[in-house]
Amino acid sequence: MKLTHKTLRTATVLCLVTLPSLAAAQTSDAPQDGGTTLADRPGGSEAATAESLRVKIRDMRMNLLLGGDQVRRAEEEAVDFYVGKTRSVENRMDDVATELVELRASYDVVLDRALETGSEDALREAQPLRSRITSLESEEAGLVKRRERLSELVAAVEERDRDRRRLVDQVESATALPDSFGAPMMSIGLAPPPVAAEASVPLEDDALLNDLLERDPRRAKSLYFAADPDRYWRRFPLKPPTGELRQAMRFPLPDPVGRR
Repeated sequence: MKLTHKTLRTATVLCLVTLPSLAAAQTSDAPQDGGTTLADRPGGSEAATAESLRVKIRDMRMNLLLGGDQVRRAEEEAVDFYVGKTRSVENRMDDVATELVELRASYDVVLDRALETGSEDALREAQPLRSRITSLESEEAGLVKRRERLSELVAAVEERDRDRRRLVDQVESATALPDSFGAPMMSIGLAPPPVAAEASVPLEDDALLNDLLERDPRRAKSLYFAADPDRYWRRFPLKPPTGELRQAMRFPLPDPVGRR
C-alpha cells in the first residue's frame, strides 16, 4: 500500500472534524461548585492544551489508518474462522486418506482373486470398491483445493493488516507534508463519475455460441450474422474453392463458347 496524498488528507480531515469536541473536552465548561478551569489548575496552560490535542489527533489518525478497532476485530475473527475451517478440512483429509489406503488394499486383493479364479463374484465385488475409490479421490482433490483457498484467504487478511501498518510507519517517518496536504473538505469522499457499462452481446459467449452451433449450425450462424456481421466474417471467413480458382485463372484464358 503506497502512501498517497489522498490517504493522508482523508485521515487528517476525519480527525480534524472531531477537533471542536476535543477542544471542548479539554477546556471544559465554566467552573461549577467552586471548581477551577484548566487554565486555573496547577501547571495548566494553553501550550499544554494544544499539545494534548495534537497527541489525540495523532492517535486518532493512526487508529484510522490502521482501520479502527472494529475492523481489526473483524479481521481477527475472520482469521480465526478460516483457521478453524482449515483444521476441519485437514481432519477430513486425514480420514479420507486412511479410508483410501484400506479400500485400495481390499481392491487389490479382490482384483488378484478375480484374475486367479476368473470368478464373476469377485468382479462384482471389485466394482463398488472401484466406485468408492474414485469418489474418495475426487473428494480428496476438492479438499486440497479448499485448503489452498482458505490459506489464501488467511494470507489476504493478514496482508491487509501489514499494508496498513506499513502505511502508518510511512506516515510517522514522514518529516514534511506536501503542499497539497490541506485539501478542502469538499474534495474528500467524492465518488468518481459513473462509467457507462458496455453493451453485452450474448453471442460473444463462446460456450453459448458453441451450444447453438451444435444444435442447429445453420440457424446459429444466421443469428450470429444478424447480431454482428463483422465478427461473423472474422469467425467464419470465406474459403473460396482453390482448385476452381486456379483453373479459372490459367493463361491463356479459354475462348468463350462459340467465339474465338
